[in-house]
Amino acid sequence: MARTIYLIVFKSAGPARPAHWPVFIPTTGKEYQGKMLQANGNPRIGFFLEFMRNHDLHNTFNDYKVIPLADVEDCFLKDTVGDGKALTDSTARDRIESIATAIPCPKADPNPFNPKARNCQN
Repeated sequence: MARTIYLIVFKSAGPARPAHWPVFIPTTGKEYQGKMLQANGNPRIGFFLEFMRNHDLHNTFNDYKVIPLADVEDCFLKDTVGDGKALTDSTARDRIESIATAIPCPKADPNPFNPKARNCQN
């Protein structure tokens, strides 16, 4: 069976700060709870991939937009098991997460205040 994965677009905090665009994969049977795959960090320290598990979009206070990306077969996804509490890590636990780790995140920029410095979107 296929499941839809989504792009979440969190509204920008201003023109100097880009919007935040994590990928959201709902847990089976839960429309608003699941995992987010995102680049975290900033140009000064660099960025890293993280998996936010059991993330509940209802607990998100920022404005956001949900955009369907693709339907993915269940065999490539693994729901987070456990007590349902939110946790964050950087260890891939399924095929989609493994593929995400192959995409390099931007490193620290020697001039992090340069508006052309690489960020989580480029």
